[in-house]
Amino acid sequence: MVLRFLFVWFLLQNSILAVESPLHPSWKESSGISTFSDLGAGRIATGLENKTVVIWSLKGRFFRVLQANTSIVSSIAYSPFGERIAYQADDSKIRIYSLDTGEFQEIANTGGGSIAVFDFSPDGKLLAGGDENGKIRIWNSKGEIVESISAHDGPITDLKYASNSKYVATTAEDGKLRIWSPSGKMLNEYVLHNGSVLCLSISPDAKRIATGGDDGKVRLVDLADGKIVSLIGHTSSVHSTSFSSDGTYLLSSSEDLTVRLWKEGKTISVIKGHTDTVNRAVFVNGGKNVLTGSDDGTQKIFDLKGNLKTNIVLTDKGKIVFNPSGRFDYDSETLESYFFFNSEESPDGFGLETFFNRFYSPELIQTSLSDIGGEQTLSELYRSSPPPKVRIQIQPDPNTDSASIQGTVCDSGGGIEDVFAYHNDSLISKESPRSVRMVRTGNCLQVVFKSALSPGSNSFRIGAESKAGLVAYSETKNYQSLRKSASKATLHLVLIAIDDYPGSSMDLKYAVKDATAILKKVSSAGDETFDKIVAYTAYNGQATKSGMEDLFQRVASSSGPEDALLVFIAGHGKEKSGNFFFLTSSYQADKPDDVRSGFSQQEFISSISKIPATRKLIIFDTCDSGGEWITQFKDISSFAKTAGVCVIASTLEKEEAYESSELSHGILTTALLEGLEGKARTNGKITAASLISYVNLRVPELAKTVLKKEQYPYSSQRGRDFTLNE
Repeated sequence: MVLRFLFVWFLLQNSILAVESPLHPSWKESSGISTFSDLGAGRIATGLENKTVVIWSLKGRFFRVLQANTSIVSSIAYSPFGERIAYQADDSKIRIYSLDTGEFQEIANTGGGSIAVFDFSPDGKLLAGGDENGKIRIWNSKGEIVESISAHDGPITDLKYASNSKYVATTAEDGKLRIWSPSGKMLNEYVLHNGSVLCLSISPDAKRIATGGDDGKVRLVDLADGKIVSLIGHTSSVHSTSFSSDGTYLLSSSEDLTVRLWKEGKTISVIKGHTDTVNRAVFVNGGKNVLTGSDDGTQKIFDLKGNLKTNIVLTDKGKIVFNPSGRFDYDSETLESYFFFNSEESPDGFGLETFFNRFYSPELIQTSLSDIGGEQTLSELYRSSPPPKVRIQIQPDPNTDSASIQGTVCDSGGGIEDVFAYHNDSLISKESPRSVRMVRTGNCLQVVFKSALSPGSNSFRIGAESKAGLVAYSETKNYQSLRKSASKATLHLVLIAIDDYPGSSMDLKYAVKDATAILKKVSSAGDETFDKIVAYTAYNGQATKSGMEDLFQRVASSSGPEDALLVFIAGHGKEKSGNFFFLTSSYQADKPDDVRSGFSQQEFISSISKIPATRKLIIFDTCDSGGEWITQFKDISSFAKTAGVCVIASTLEKEEAYESSELSHGILTTALLEGLEGKARTNGKITAASLISYVNLRVPELAKTVLKKEQYPYSSQRGRDFTLNE
């Protein structure tokens, strides 16, 4: 296993190189990429040197980790028939994994040595493997050996079925390429390289084979006339070759840290960017891009000219993605402490939260494949508009069970926009420099916030944003209140739902029904957990903008910091000018661009920050027919991070949050109700976190089995976890 604790700087490409002391993306650890396979539909299966297989997607947040292997995974075979992959789990067994069912089939590796390479037959009925003793073994779907061939005098390095099923090609350390009939008869042999032949690929029409050798050469064999063309350019061993889907182009990857793109025997481009051996390169995105994998622990996407589009780091918690401009994306919030930016001047670096508002880019892989260009880089923006410097002091007053939070925010050259105060990770105030709370002293602002104290532990911190949207945070100050807590807290349950919009074109079936079901289920589940549950409802005509403002104000005036808040919102959502709006009952469908009656993302942040309860779960069951879900993803992510709350949002992958007559509820509500009934229980409790985890797994299952469609929820756990039932 090669597990690297990287302090490796990947320069953010050409434009940043001109910036003095640039910021570099860095991460704590990664594992080398030993191999990967394209599974179609944007899915990739990657074998890591830490003995895991990661299945992920170029098109979404799909991510699975297959562990419990004791061997480095050096080859992954894929069959579209039954959606299966095969790989060597250890010296004694082969593992076949079903992408559809998530189930494993294990085949005992008997009759020879460890298997290094695999391939399925084109019809998916047979699996062939080449072992370290030069033997080919072929298994049927039951795991029975149907053929065993003594193929080479040394370890087999690669093996491929031809697309027409007429032959199998193998290469080995004995320096030979051999062609075999399906019955095991050798049809031809080629001696192509000085030393080991390390890899092969077969053209889509099965008429040519490209090999790569330890001698740094690529050989192209025409099977019809036996003509061999040498492709010269690499300066070290060639680890992979791959044809384009039409057979026009060929890729080769090498230990010389490069990938070469060939056409008609000539180098079209040399792709550079890795810092260690490039073990594999394939065409993706309809042949418009190249995906690579390297011992340096990254996979990268380039265009055919060699321009870097995206970097990908795989971990057991998900993938981290960043592009040359510094934009970033990640699958899990747990990765925020894993990835950072630093420079020679600041070796300890800056966390992602500094750049989140400007550079967090959901589904960055997809957007990076478009040739946008010309944007200001992260490093350039930091130099021109750095975040403020922030300091904090707290002065508790035990007599009133409150604290004064004093912040000093100093302009570092980027100006000062908004200032945020957090109590126990929950936003309690957001102020602009024009606020009466702010007092200017030179280039600094002094601000004072008041907050009631929770019994026991209290944490406070202040954040401040530059004019360009870069954020800095103070250190966290802690205070232990000696006040005894009430035996049980109060749960404030807010339900806002609209299924009857003006006219009928936007009407929904189950929004109000979903809300009333959530009210009933939460009240039942939390009856013994909370001292009391107070419900606040606004359905249909009550859910106007002013009605929602009044409702949130009532919650703010009657809650305390030890209380919990659960908000369920069902209806239509809309993205407008980079802002998310919940469409209230006053919205007019015939004026689709007029969102003045909507309740905006910023209004949600303002309203919820005024509620003293520090444990908050917000659920958006909204749909935007024809909307841009990636934009909504970022809006809701920003809302969760700024407000310091836990969030579940119903739909991101498709245009609509599906409702099902079979379930009599929306898909999200069905999953929520199941979870509250007990299926989300973990360690004897249903918590906000366990409910989120259950919904994340259950919603895609329900959408696929009931509706035969896709729906993936978004979730964020920025706020503190709390118990809903025990």
